[in-house]
Amino acid sequence: MYDKALDIYNQNLEKAKEAGDMHMIALNLNHMAEIYYIKGMYDLAINLYNQSLNIEKELGDQKGIGRALNNISMAYDAKGDSDQALDLYNQSLEIKIKIGDQKGIGRTLNNMAGIYEVRGQYDKALDLYNQSLQNAKEVGDKDGISRTLNNIAGICYNKGDSDQALDLYNQSLNIAKELGDQYGMGQTLNNISAIYHNNGEYGYAIYYAIQSYELLKSLNVPEAQRSLDIILSIRDTIGKEDFNILEDNAKREIDNLLD
Repeated sequence: MYDKALDIYNQNLEKAKEAGDMHMIALNLNHMAEIYYIKGMYDLAINLYNQSLNIEKELGDQKGIGRALNNISMAYDAKGDSDQALDLYNQSLEIKIKIGDQKGIGRTLNNMAGIYEVRGQYDKALDLYNQSLQNAKEVGDKDGISRTLNNIAGICYNKGDSDQALDLYNQSLNIAKELGDQYGMGQTLNNISAIYHNNGEYGYAIYYAIQSYELLKSLNVPEAQRSLDIILSIRDTIGKEDFNILEDNAKREIDNLLD
């Protein structure tokens, strides 16, 4: 899926270059960078995002600059450089507030919250997530709502509220399904599986992990390994015979969903 999309964006990029359409050049560079980001190729993503950013600056496109800064921040965050990411997020947020990009504001607040969550500053993270969620609801950004619900669920779980976390994950999952967001579905299914795995509810954990693994593997993204790790961990914990029973039951349930 993503490799095919890269081919299309490359073709579009060449056409944009031939036409001298700087806006479309920047847009396709950004799209290509997004795919490399999802594939875990962060240095390449940053390089392409920066090319896009430089063009947006030449064009004076403030919305494009804010978007590019946000995306570069995400890649630095994924690389583990949260200080650099926060600095760029704040630059992005300042621009988005200035031009009234409400959807962009929500996305950046959500991303900033993720850094504070990783640092264990859950109250700060939750405050930013709730601002992001409110913003997404006001502008009808269903993808933003789904992502933010997913993230708030993670904090609820880290604070010891598994039931609330599962409820929020399921809300997020339903929206991702509605949008046809395969990547978001795969990520959320994995998160649900992880809760059941940690709670020792292996039947449910396998049921969700298999769905997550198949979705993410079909997208050829590295996150598929997380779901596979859960599956293998359960097999090692309960033994192959019991695992095979649970796996067969889970696959039957999944088949019934598809009928």
